[in-house]
Amino acid sequence: MSARKLGGWSQDDLAREIRKRKQQRGLASNMGRQRVYCWENGHDPTDESQLYLSEVFDVPWSDVKRYGWPHWLPGQHQPVDLGSAPAATVLRNAIDSNLTRRSAIAASSSALIALCTQWSQDAQAHQLDQALTGDTPCDTGLVDWLEEASRTLTTLPTADRQHTVELIDAHLSTATTLIETSRHDAPTTLRLHALAARLGQTAGWTRFDVGEHGSAGRLWEGALHAAHAAGATDLGTSVLADFAYQAIWLRDPSTAIGLLDRTLDCTTHPRARALLHIRKARAHAISSDEGLCYRSLHACEELLDTSSPDPVPAWCSWMSPADYLIDAGRCFLDFGDLRTGVSYIDNGLAELQTPRAKTSAIFQTYQAEALARAGEPEHAAAVLTASLDTAKRIGATRCVELARQAAPAFNAYRDLKPVSTVLARLQNP
Repeated sequence: MSARKLGGWSQDDLAREIRKRKQQRGLASNMGRQRVYCWENGHDPTDESQLYLSEVFDVPWSDVKRYGWPHWLPGQHQPVDLGSAPAATVLRNAIDSNLTRRSAIAASSSALIALCTQWSQDAQAHQLDQALTGDTPCDTGLVDWLEEASRTLTTLPTADRQHTVELIDAHLSTATTLIETSRHDAPTTLRLHALAARLGQTAGWTRFDVGEHGSAGRLWEGALHAAHAAGATDLGTSVLADFAYQAIWLRDPSTAIGLLDRTLDCTTHPRARALLHIRKARAHAISSDEGLCYRSLHACEELLDTSSPDPVPAWCSWMSPADYLIDAGRCFLDFGDLRTGVSYIDNGLAELQTPRAKTSAIFQTYQAEALARAGEPEHAAAVLTASLDTAKRIGATRCVELARQAAPAFNAYRDLKPVSTVLARLQNP
């Protein structure tokens, strides 16, 4: 069931996907939701059915045979408990993994929330996996260089970062190798683990942006272990916030809320808490829980107006009133309040800083859907075209997929030339 939900499918949807695979082979099929129901309630599918399921979930047949039913399904990975294995081992497994399951996060929802709970309970701990290790001394000058180079890589504009995936992976592998094989004192060990955590987090985002959710989750799991080993509470909290955002993106609000509730327990800065609350609001909106959504929106708004003597954590420094306005507008749209939703999104986009191309592409898609639903199809088509242009330029596949999800709002206007043009582009981006 978790694999189906992570793909965003109902039982009927999954049955239809299987029928498509059979029809492509010229075979008739009476596959229906009742068969899917049986599989989810203790009846194993035949090898033939598993073949079609593996194609639907984009899992190699070799993995199906190696792990068996249901262990090969997306969402079955069990994360490693924090502190139970060296962070470098978890990172190395993520680096070496050939995971290509595009429709799933790396772990089941319950396992991921359990890992988050462990983090929140141990957030102030300062634990090292390895204080001194290996036979070859680690040159601190090399660590200095890696930190500076990695800082440059991880702060590049999104449009440029798509071209640095291999560089980020190489730096992550180098940092992991130094942790595994070199000898270093405790302060250098802390630096290396923090470096690996930042790189693992960035590497995870490169996978998330192209829809490789399983690989993203494995890399974030490794980053969380490395942050735990470095005693870097803020860094680990930011990784958990990434997991929650991924769950929202995959329309798994219960997992997102579970993660965010636990992350809020170990987060004190107002800006960080504001970001977590706006994500909770989006999750509640997806769950159609209007009351809890508005409570989270109110909490976010108040926190953005709250000052703090402490510096804003880097991972949430970008959070602004513009982000609040646009995400709040998206929530209003989910509840059918088109006028308020359009107004909030328009005002937020007017305030948004232009260098944030990926964010602009996502928010423009929200705006386009709102305009289409409000009866302004030509304006909506122009905005959606601009969103697609940006997504293409920065290589953000998930932004294109989000635009496809907005297409039903244009169905009533297919005869209009601007609308038909952009819908055709969505089919052949």
